[in-house]
Amino acid sequence: MDSQPTLQIVCQAIYSLYHNPDTAEKEKASTYLGELQRSVFAWKIADELLQHRGDLESCYFAAQTMRTKIQFSFHELPSESHSSLRDSLFKSH
Repeated sequence: MDSQPTLQIVCQAIYSLYHNPDTAEKEKASTYLGELQRSVFAWKIADELLQHRGDLESCYFAAQTMRTKIQFSFHELPSESHSSLRDSLFKSH
């Protein structure tokens, strides 16, 4: 993933993953969202989704993404961003 996607595109992919009856579209959305989760852009998108508090599926995807990024990719986050991440996560509740 070369550039940060918009929140709208990510929400459309999440909706497609959970609600589109077309199997090919679900697979396309799943692949796209998996690539997003492995990218550095996942930090910002997951945070935006949690702050937005949209539908249950978007919140679940964001929480799952954030957990995975913290567990396996915490090194991607500059140390000066650690406290703002903490504050943002506590604010999301």
